[in-house]
Amino acid sequence: MDVRLGDQVGIHHGDYNNTNETTRLKVVTEGILLRQYQEDPTLSHYSYVIIDECHERTADADILLALMKKTLKFADYFGVSDTLDVKGSVFPLEVQYLSTPTPDYPNLALSVVKHIYEKKAPRNILVFLASAHQIEVAVSELRKGIQDLDVVPLYSSLPRDEQLKVFRLSSNRMCIVATNIAETSLTIEGVAYVVDGGIEIQEGYNPRVGMKTPLPAPISKASAEQRAGRANRTQSGKYILILKSAGFNAVGRFDFLEPPHPEVYLRGLQDLKAINGSITPAGNGSLQLSIEQAWYNALCKLGEKEAAIWCHEKFLEVEALNEALKLRKELLVKCYELFGVKSVSMLKFDDEEYDMKIRKAILGGFYHHTTTVDDPAKDQYKTLDNYPVGIDPDSSLVGMGWKFIVYNEIGFTSHAYMDRCTVVELDWLLDIDYFDTEKLPQDYNGRLRNKKVREILANFDRRPEQPPAQRP
Repeated sequence: MDVRLGDQVGIHHGDYNNTNETTRLKVVTEGILLRQYQEDPTLSHYSYVIIDECHERTADADILLALMKKTLKFADYFGVSDTLDVKGSVFPLEVQYLSTPTPDYPNLALSVVKHIYEKKAPRNILVFLASAHQIEVAVSELRKGIQDLDVVPLYSSLPRDEQLKVFRLSSNRMCIVATNIAETSLTIEGVAYVVDGGIEIQEGYNPRVGMKTPLPAPISKASAEQRAGRANRTQSGKYILILKSAGFNAVGRFDFLEPPHPEVYLRGLQDLKAINGSITPAGNGSLQLSIEQAWYNALCKLGEKEAAIWCHEKFLEVEALNEALKLRKELLVKCYELFGVKSVSMLKFDDEEYDMKIRKAILGGFYHHTTTVDDPAKDQYKTLDNYPVGIDPDSSLVGMGWKFIVYNEIGFTSHAYMDRCTVVELDWLLDIDYFDTEKLPQDYNGRLRNKKVREILANFDRRPEQPPAQRP
């Protein structure tokens, strides 16, 4: 467009905003657009809104599409007669499917890579697998089997310097083994062969216990088209999908933007009730601050006593520390804009109550995620819904036998594990209004589901009242 970035064309993400009143084209994140929707439900200052990569089905993208459908009727729920098809490449692309299905797609993908290496033109290869574990196994096997092939892993939890290796020039042929991070987020030059396992890890959600569960699932038609497009960006290419053609096409008939299961709504209402029962100004504040409601509550709790910069230098990468500082700066600006808070005092490392203040602040946001110890020898706990969970094996709290722990979320691999755990004390819990027989989760008989909490509250209610203090 031959214009300077920051004038007619601008970018807005997080706390970085180089747009102004003369900007005609704004590139923003989904979260930024959601916040703008909150202030202007008709998006009156925009003539056109383009939501990129909406097939990835992120929560923000789904909400945006639902809002677009409500605000503009969204062309009769995609029932438009005109379709704009923007071709990404003019180079030929050959597509091959698997003749018969196989559950062992990772090993078959490796066999396809070896065949390409031995029989096809010496061009780079991109392999899509579902998980980091599958990728590490595949990388190890390929490195042992093909000596002069540079095999590079790529997934989101890989350290940044390791991720950047996919962009380094090599005198050898390259094979990148990646998750769906390589589907749309970046472009890898020189790739002419794409081998696709056809499976990705999708984050499922069990509303009954509030647990996120990673589940393998076939990719969508849109995802397959995105992956195939990686093979013919700069030259003719070949896309090999390790799925049957019929199964692949069936995915494309799925009607996106479906409403969540009713139990998901019920779980959301239960969590909403736990944090005061309605959409409050605090809830709107958490949306504008780009953090979840529970973390917003924790931030407010901490702010009441002293805000904390508690990122410890050990075990954190430089990028993580920089991101934390950027986020803190953005939150402080928003606190001033929303609540008029001009400055926030810092918690000092030499404060005798340093640890306690941080843990109390976290409890202030996550009290409804309290668990009680069930089997300390096995690090087993029970949620307030009486669901059995364990401490993540990588946690520093393993083997300590803590009586009460709050968690950020529950994930499921081979077992249900709590993520980002914090130890709390009983007297802190009893000081919270939520810990009342009328507010905690109950069974069909009206009894508290968590037996230990039921016993604690029963004993607490039976304590003799203290006589009023006598005046001197």
